[in-house]
Amino acid sequence: MADQDERKSIVRILDDIESRLNALKVRYDQYFSQAEKREPVKERKALERYLRHFTRRRIIQTDLRFRQVTLSSRFFSFCQYWDRIVRRIEEGKFFPEHNTGQEQQAFAKKGEEGLIDELYQQFIRLRQSCNLAGPVPAKEQFAAFIVQQRKKIAAKVGADFDVQISVVLEEGKPRIRFQVKKTS
Repeated sequence: MADQDERKSIVRILDDIESRLNALKVRYDQYFSQAEKREPVKERKALERYLRHFTRRRIIQTDLRFRQVTLSSRFFSFCQYWDRIVRRIEEGKFFPEHNTGQEQQAFAKKGEEGLIDELYQQFIRLRQSCNLAGPVPAKEQFAAFIVQQRKKIAAKVGADFDVQISVVLEEGKPRIRFQVKKTS
């Protein structure tokens, strides 16, 4: 009878850990999509303490021990992922996928507005040197194109790569070149 009570207690704790982990994952997703203003650090630390305290407990039942190890591994995998995304946000290399206007605001906040200005000016100079006719794209269109292409490239290659942008002259026309480099 005592074994059954202990098993029920462990199952309740594991269910609580799993629901808290899922809630924390949702909070981080909201933070990364800019729906939340602050990173849920307190909740993360509280769950980490709770999980570490629980892992010290001796669990005899194999299925419950497996579930505990799985939840612990899942939590620490999420932590690595969250830390990597937070670092990319701080470096100005992560942009939420839902709104191009917000991405352009993130560019401006992280100092990449100057990069876009410089690229746009190079593009205009090369265009003039080639005597190309036709309308010149607006700076907003130019910036939106860069953001869109960076997002596509990031989706293909993942978070461990940096995209470098340059304006080059190819076949008598100015072209925007995106070069992917692995970050260390």
